[in-house]
Amino acid sequence: MTRMCRSSTSRVIRVPARAAPSPMWCSRLLCDVALPGADFWAAVDATAARKHDYPSGCGNALLDAIYAGEPSRAALRELDTSNQVGAHQHRPGREENGLMSLVRRYPLSAFFVLACALSWWPWILYSVGLSPSPIVGFGPFLAALVVLAVTEGKSGVMGLLRRMVRWRVGLQWYAAALLLPIAVTLAAAALNVFLLGAQRTSSAADLGGWSSLLQIFLLWLLIPSLAGTWEEPGFRGYALPRLQFRYSALLASLILGVLWAFWHLPFVVTGEDIWIDALLFPVEWSIVYTWLFNNAKGSVLIVMLFHNMNNTFSSGFVGQMFSGADSVNQAWLRLMLWGIVAIVLVVVYGSQNLSRKHLKQVEPVQPEVSAASPRAA
Repeated sequence: MTRMCRSSTSRVIRVPARAAPSPMWCSRLLCDVALPGADFWAAVDATAARKHDYPSGCGNALLDAIYAGEPSRAALRELDTSNQVGAHQHRPGREENGLMSLVRRYPLSAFFVLACALSWWPWILYSVGLSPSPIVGFGPFLAALVVLAVTEGKSGVMGLLRRMVRWRVGLQWYAAALLLPIAVTLAAAALNVFLLGAQRTSSAADLGGWSSLLQIFLLWLLIPSLAGTWEEPGFRGYALPRLQFRYSALLASLILGVLWAFWHLPFVVTGEDIWIDALLFPVEWSIVYTWLFNNAKGSVLIVMLFHNMNNTFSSGFVGQMFSGADSVNQAWLRLMLWGIVAIVLVVVYGSQNLSRKHLKQVEPVQPEVSAASPRAA
């Protein structure tokens, strides 16, 4: 059943009525419509159109007034003294922790700030020889867990963890995740040797052969602090679906790629990595990630395998065969080939979803929820 409310501008608001409504939904609607400086009824319309599931009869005077008819703005301001409608509207307990309030209001921004803060702290230690790396690779994962815990509660955290073990996807996506980095890296190496005359400084046998490659792959996949594989639960598992909620798959990929590249800044400043790989590569590679992620039904496991195979085979294996100018040429060739792959994917699969079969994976940026009432699944 649907209740209809008519606003002061004669617009009809259709909001489904539900039995035994949760108080959490009541406070959420209150938060959504009480926008400082905004037109009240425009906010109600926008909220109802976006959510479709705000219940009536929950005992909150403001909501009951909305469902009943057309309360005056003056009356609305007096309905609930703990939830004022106006420029100084606050929810109970908000003053107690301004930082938590900021995280709830700007979850994506909070995620990117935390991802850098939780990843860059070894930078100073690295500069004085007390840390093996200027970045902690699993910082974005930790940032996602923190933001989800604050904004969505247990259900949000569990949702991310479920994506990380989502293994029931087509075998073709496992093949793409594991074989595409090998194919692109070998093609770049072949062009480097036969077209540009690069000289290998070591062979596969010198690097331990395929058995060594498998060991590195498993270690980097299973131990979060050893490589960049564990960036993915944060960047792809948390940020990408929320960016795709607002933008097309292509635009979301490019925005995330730029932010992802910025996250690699300490590698460039310290000389740990060349700027081609750290700053240019993530922008175009992000498109390939989104293509995999959307077609693999939002599986973070698939993109973790993809990232890990590229790091293992390209950086940890083939990349060690070249040095000096030949190593730089290898980076440029890889950049060129991955750029071609990205363009082909956009042309073939479309910029809106980067998939011909599935819609893009989206998660709405959640409105604030109180600490006492985390979002239910």
